[in-house]
Amino acid sequence: MLFTYVNPVVALILGVLVLGETATPGMLLGLPLILGGAILAMRGGGAEGGRGRKIGP
Repeated sequence: MLFTYVNPVVALILGVLVLGETATPGMLLGLPLILGGAILAMRGGGAEGGRGRKIGP
């Protein structure tokens, strides 16, 4: 599931390097936001401090 977050970053890099596309300032500004969201998703940065939900009694 984490690939869904990182996919736009890979697409932008390959588009610029392989296809010669132009990266706009908005795209470059969005990269840290996407990567930050992926890091939070990996860490599980919820209100419980990354412990996850308690299942069962």
